[in-house]
Amino acid sequence: MLTLHLGSIDMAHHCDHGLSCGCHNPTAEALLRIAVQNSPPAPDAEATPAATVLARPETPFILIHNNGGKGTIRTVADGDGTATAEALVVFGDQILFVGTLGDAKTAAEAISKNNPSVPDLQTIALSDGQCVIPGLIEPHVHITTSPVMMAWNNYSPFGDKALGDASASDDPSSEMEAQCLRPDYCLAKLCEAVSSDLAKQKTDASKSDWWLLGDGVDTSLMTDFPDHADGKNLLNCIDKTFLDPISDQTPIMLISASEHTAYVNTPVLKAMWKNPALHEKLKKQFKSEEKFLEKASGVLQEMDEIVPALISINKRQMESLIADMPGNLIRMLKVAQKRGVTLVYDAGMQTSFAAMIKNTLQGQKLLHPKWPSPRIGMAHLISKLDELPKDSFAKPVHPTICNPYETGSLNFYFGSLKIVSDGSNQGLTGYQIDPYCCPPENHYGLYNFAVSPSVSDKGTPEKAPADFIELVSTAWQKNWPMMIHANGERAIEYALQAYEASAIANADISATDLRNRIEHCSLLTDERLERIKNSDIHPSYLIGHVGYWGWTFSNYIFREKAEEQLDRCNSSIERDICFTLHSDCAVSPLGPLRMMEQAVTRKMEGSANAAVLNAQERITSAQALVAATYNAAWQCHADHLVGSLEIGKLADLVILGEDPVKMDAQSAYMKMRNIEVQHMLIGGRNAF
Repeated sequence: MLTLHLGSIDMAHHCDHGLSCGCHNPTAEALLRIAVQNSPPAPDAEATPAATVLARPETPFILIHNNGGKGTIRTVADGDGTATAEALVVFGDQILFVGTLGDAKTAAEAISKNNPSVPDLQTIALSDGQCVIPGLIEPHVHITTSPVMMAWNNYSPFGDKALGDASASDDPSSEMEAQCLRPDYCLAKLCEAVSSDLAKQKTDASKSDWWLLGDGVDTSLMTDFPDHADGKNLLNCIDKTFLDPISDQTPIMLISASEHTAYVNTPVLKAMWKNPALHEKLKKQFKSEEKFLEKASGVLQEMDEIVPALISINKRQMESLIADMPGNLIRMLKVAQKRGVTLVYDAGMQTSFAAMIKNTLQGQKLLHPKWPSPRIGMAHLISKLDELPKDSFAKPVHPTICNPYETGSLNFYFGSLKIVSDGSNQGLTGYQIDPYCCPPENHYGLYNFAVSPSVSDKGTPEKAPADFIELVSTAWQKNWPMMIHANGERAIEYALQAYEASAIANADISATDLRNRIEHCSLLTDERLERIKNSDIHPSYLIGHVGYWGWTFSNYIFREKAEEQLDRCNSSIERDICFTLHSDCAVSPLGPLRMMEQAVTRKMEGSANAAVLNAQERITSAQALVAATYNAAWQCHADHLVGSLEIGKLADLVILGEDPVKMDAQSAYMKMRNIEVQHMLIGGRNAF
């Protein structure tokens, strides 16, 4: 592996994370910084409200009813996934009545009488099988970094077609929209797809000097492993010896699904050597281009190695990537709506990126005033004490029409802090107690804070790092809720130690009020589940670890530990732990219905017969619906406004073609994810 010692360069990484997961995406963040540097200053919406004042749209006035039982309205009231009602009335952006149809008509008449200028009542009678549910919530996605990579060629494991299939969609949002694993995802197909895309790119004379850029490569889901690996492992199977035969003339750069590894061919390395911003530093370290090329394997890890390649990309091509960012953000949000999502929660926002997103949303609102964007919650990404925000935490407030993206409203608010402690288990960078079962040997993963082994430790140290505990405790002292990313067993143990120590140090601040989370929280023993319960901590499970990665975890990466510990949803319910399900998009595709299905069935989609991973951890469809609505709103500090269909809450709801709660562990497989989202209201207004 190449190790570069370049010191400070134009796009130096300003964060200490050394991870491999979507929670911290150094490749996309580097591109975003380039975009921020090349963008005009963002207008301050709060300082210039006149710039965002919109024409007041017609007031929604809607009565929805179950049509005598032909359809179902699932309110999820009080967190009950089986709760239903005959009818509800929407006026303005709120739900003003829930109950029987007769009483709903009476309520609607009273509204008309008391509001002479109200428009005519719109009545929606559900047809056979239709189901109304609260708007679905994605409690952990990445709306900054994911759209950045949409302009790159898609080599992810998700899609209906094999890599290289000529009939596959060229839509840049297809990676987020796909809900199933590709057939025959392997190194050979990747080689074919890259070769095909390169040939297609060469037919465009305007791109004659462009690099071939690709994203989403996930070796952990390739069928080469474990039986056809030919001596390679997940970390070294793609390098310059793999890419050079595809082209030794055109630069090729592929980014892993984690975004923490880049795979490049020799022309990329030559471009780096020739880059004036890098040449002298590379020459000082390697003496000659020949020595540099000899040392470089073509596998680049983390910012210090990836950024030099990024800043060597053709200038016109980089300008095109930057220009695509705003449009790709809107595409992502519309994919979310297509999947029934009315609120997305970004799990790692930086201030400069938030300004860019607000600019994009304000511009879209001016161009398309009738389109209600999904609501956006965010977590401040921090890694050290001086990054703690100076402002105080406050629950989001009811949005206004005149300034819909005012920071602090439900449409655009910061609800927590995000601390990333380790990497991804499928990327072999989740920090473990025991070494991974797959090659390379004695590999425990990575941790983002300095650890200090003692003579009694075996494997990874037993005690959490002091600076990590201090960071968590100080954030607690400042009343900020936290989301700690912890995938591996040891990282989860450290997160628990930090939360437990912080609760003692800040006994005057209730853990119940903070609603602290552990993100991914993949591997849990009974003992740690009890500590989570006792410490009032709330996990959010990347349930795709079961559905998509379950087979490779149980047969290659973790073996028996995956069966015993992975994503213990039912055990959480038995302990009355409030948990949620998330996609970590673009680590896995957007789609709460798919996530609900994977929690209900626990079928491993990578196995030949869709075997079940630990059937005891299955949950019911009603419980899964609660996790995707009521619990998600609660974890995101938005339950006073959304998450259930109750009087006084915002009218965020979805009409589905089928009732997911009527599906069980047998009937839901490959069906719940494909239930049609037929209609959506956000604040009573049509999203589509």
